[in-house]
Amino acid sequence: MKKYELLATDIDGQYRIRALVDIPVHGVKAGDLGGIVNGEHNLSQEHNGWIDETSSVKQSAFVLEGLVESESHLYHNVQFLKGTVSSSILEGSLRVSGNVSILNSSIESGELEGDGNIVDSSLKNVTLKGSYVLNTATVLANHSLICYKKQVWSNVQLSVQTGKMERDLEMRDVKGTLNTFNIFEDSYIEYALISNRNLNLTIGDADIREGFSKIAGNSVEEPVTIFADYLYLLSSRIDGNTEIDGHLKMIESVIQNFAKVHVLGMMENSAITEWAIVEAKGKGYTKLIDMEFAGDSTYTF
Repeated sequence: MKKYELLATDIDGQYRIRALVDIPVHGVKAGDLGGIVNGEHNLSQEHNGWIDETSSVKQSAFVLEGLVESESHLYHNVQFLKGTVSSSILEGSLRVSGNVSILNSSIESGELEGDGNIVDSSLKNVTLKGSYVLNTATVLANHSLICYKKQVWSNVQLSVQTGKMERDLEMRDVKGTLNTFNIFEDSYIEYALISNRNLNLTIGDADIREGFSKIAGNSVEEPVTIFADYLYLLSSRIDGNTEIDGHLKMIESVIQNFAKVHVLGMMENSAITEWAIVEAKGKGYTKLIDMEFAGDSTYTF
């Protein structure tokens, strides 16, 4: 038995769907009207997929399971196999197969797989699979970007209001502006330019005692530069051609190998070694607790 039927509209080649059976998971009753499609190739007659009355799925886009609602529109070759999309536009060659919630966003091409929330964001050429890998992507998140599994980001442009990484994060060749960004568990940042005087950046977790996070600039051509208002480093290492400037709170961390840190804040149970430069600047004072100073380093307080 079919799940829905097609009703002709005033526009040639466009049909409105009407449910023939109940779909309890989405609160749909037999007889309820749904959204606009070009044909049965846009919505499976099996499974629990549904398009609400305000939304559309056109061209070669296809919905298997999940829900398309609240004036969402899917175009081109989007394959929406699972999840929920609300008040959003999905287009290009995009495949969504994870339990992803997409709200008020536009996503063009790529693949989303696994749990996650994408809110008030624009993602282009994004691939998030299992361990979530972003490569050659533009991430414009006006509200929040939340990732629950390991992230590996390479050649990424970022503009994020609020970001939270619940698992490991590797970032290489990353540039952008952030406001609030929290990275829990181990992380690795290489060749990055992150600049925003209002940035509140946390790297690491005080409860983690195994492993560490690393910020590493490999050469003059591949530096790491972080300008932040507040920067919290927990169980972290700052290494190589790295420059960090801002209000710093560093606990159980190391600055080494030509790293340069302008600091105003607190450094506790940490070490400065091997040609590192640490300079206290600005008004206020820097509190040093249980510190180790070694090697040919420069300190100005």
